[in-house]
Amino acid sequence: TSGSWKDLRQGKVLKQGAIVRTGGGDSKIDLFLDVNGPVVRVTENTQMGIDNLMFERTGVETVITTGLDLKEGRILGRVRKMAQASRYEVKTPNGVAGIRGTKYDISASGLLKVIEGSVLMVWVDALGAVKNYIVNAGQQFNPNLPGIQPLDPNVANQINQQINSIPEGAPIAGEAPVILPPDLDNIQDQINRDGQPPTPYEGRSESSGENGGDGGD
Repeated sequence: TSGSWKDLRQGKVLKQGAIVRTGGGDSKIDLFLDVNGPVVRVTENTQMGIDNLMFERTGVETVITTGLDLKEGRILGRVRKMAQASRYEVKTPNGVAGIRGTKYDISASGLLKVIEGSVLMVWVDALGAVKNYIVNAGQQFNPNLPGIQPLDPNVANQINQQINSIPEGAPIAGEAPVILPPDLDNIQDQINRDGQPPTPYEGRSESSGENGGDGGD
C-alpha cells in the first residue's frame, strides 16, 4: 500500500475500504463487526482489507454482506448464524472462502481450518482450474494436499480457545462499524469520515491490551 500507515488505537472506528496490518511477535488486532460478524482477530504479520460491510434489516431478519481481503498472514473469527440471503466472504490471493455461521481460521496461503459450522472454499489451483470444497467442523483445507483433511483435535481446541478470547465491543450507532473494544470518551475523534479514501492502519499489542503501532511505508 502506498503512503504512510496510521497508528491504530483501541476504540478506532473503521469503515469499508480500510486496510489493517500487524507486525511480528505477539502483535494482533481484534475487530468487532457487530451484526456483520461479530468478531475477527488479525494475527501477527498480517495485512487485511475491509472490502464490504453492509446490512439490511428486513423486519424478520437481518441480511448482511461482509467482505474481507486477506492479502497476507492469518485471521480467525466467529460468525453468527446468518439469514439465507447473507454473504460473509474472505478473499485470499488464490481463492474465496464463503463462511456460514461458524468459527474459522484462514491464512492467505489458502490453509483453512473450521471449528464449527461449514465453509465453502473456492480455490484456483496452479493450472488455473477452479475447484469447490465444502469444509465442515473438525476439517481443514490445505491447498498443498489433495481433498479435505481431518483437523487435529488439539489444534482445533487451541484455535477455539483463541476465538473465544476475542472480546466483543459495544455497538456504535450508524453504518455497520468495525471497531476495537471502544474507548467511548474518544470515539468521536476516531471516526474515519465518509468520503475519505481507503486508509491503511497498523497495530501492535501493548501490555495494557490496547492496540497501537508505529507508522511505516
